[in-house]
Amino acid sequence: QMCIRDRLTSTHANGYPGYRLYRGTTTEIAGLQAGLNAAFNSNGNHTVLYNAVSDGLILFRNQGSTTNIMALSGSGNVGIGTTAPVTDYGEGRTTLSLKGTGADDYSIIELYNSGTDANNDMLGTIDFGDGSNCNAMFRSYRESATDDAYMNFWTKPTGGSLTERMRITSAGKVGIGTATVDNNLHIYGTSNPTIKLEAPSGERPIILFNTATTTKPHIQFAAGDVLKSYIEGGGNDDQCIKIFTSGSENEWNNLNFYQRKAMADALGLNLEAVSSIVGAQ
Repeated sequence: QMCIRDRLTSTHANGYPGYRLYRGTTTEIAGLQAGLNAAFNSNGNHTVLYNAVSDGLILFRNQGSTTNIMALSGSGNVGIGTTAPVTDYGEGRTTLSLKGTGADDYSIIELYNSGTDANNDMLGTIDFGDGSNCNAMFRSYRESATDDAYMNFWTKPTGGSLTERMRITSAGKVGIGTATVDNNLHIYGTSNPTIKLEAPSGERPIILFNTATTTKPHIQFAAGDVLKSYIEGGGNDDQCIKIFTSGSENEWNNLNFYQRKAMADALGLNLEAVSSIVGAQ
């Protein structure tokens, strides 16, 4: 609990006098509430109110106004635009609550760098920790100019270190496991990285390749970024599936068993099913 002790002889650069504060009892604080209000009303731009009834609530108002612009509760919760910070998370949990003053008045949190001078300079960070351990965070950095930015997400395993797991570039491309994002979705991982689609009983996972033109969707296979083979399907001129290897079209019958098996596995079908589909050309 803090009390005004005495007025300082020196003043602020703007001409407002300062006051010494000291730790006092609740009774002393309540008794000095009027003095606090008078001091800030007459000598400053803001009013600070102490409410001894509502769990030590401190209210901030503009000078001459009865509208509360910020509230600090005795339990440490902060409300901006509201005197009742949300406390639904339970006893002992600190909350920062932002609330607009009327209909369609939304809240904003801004994290800004005062001005970057190099690419990859940080613009802002939100960290999550346990005690003194920072275990996760998401950050934003300048990418190539002062008017662009990328974001990344970091996590830390037990006994490990914070590592970037996902990045969204300024162009909206998403990289998982890589900071060098080459495509709209770029995933890199060790130990046979896997994409899993799972559905409950009675439903089926679906991967949809859709195009509004005659350009046919592809499933492509490459080694070292060199295209080796691909599967082509769809388009509005036919409904077949074609298989291409080494950059040129090959009839299904010209592929050996192992090539057919590899293509069938890539489609998630058995050999008979693929043979019947290709045979429909």
